[in-house]
Parts: sequence; C-alpha cells; structure tokens
Amino acid sequence: MSIDPAAVLQIAITAVVTASAAWGAVRAELRLLRHTLEHLERRVMDQRSEERRVGEECRSRWSPYH
Repeated sequence: MSIDPAAVLQIAITAVVTASAAWGAVRAELRLLRHTLEHLERRVMDQRSEERRVGEECRSRWSPYH
C-alpha cells in the first residue's frame, strides 16, 4: 500500500483552507463584539454625564449660596 503524495497535499490544503475560514469567522465575531462593547461604553458614559449634569443642577438649586 502506497501513499499518494497528491492526496496528502490535497488533505493538507483542505485543512489549511478550513482553518483559515474558521479563523476569518472568529475575527468577524471579535470585530462585532468590539464594536458592541464600544457602543455600550459610550452609552454608559453618556448616562453618567447626564447623571452628573442633573446632580450639579440639583446641588446648585438647593445651594444656600445662590
């Protein structure tokens, strides 16, 4: 029984292409995750800014020095 070098090469190429496709899908998922996290971070920061602004307004309204 002999091993056909062309068959071995074809199996190796198929494995590399499959791994490459899988890695491409992982990279796409990571990009989507990073984009989602950045969006959520901006929303949290905007909410904190709004809370800070409202808190400052309330403090200034009730300040005995105005």
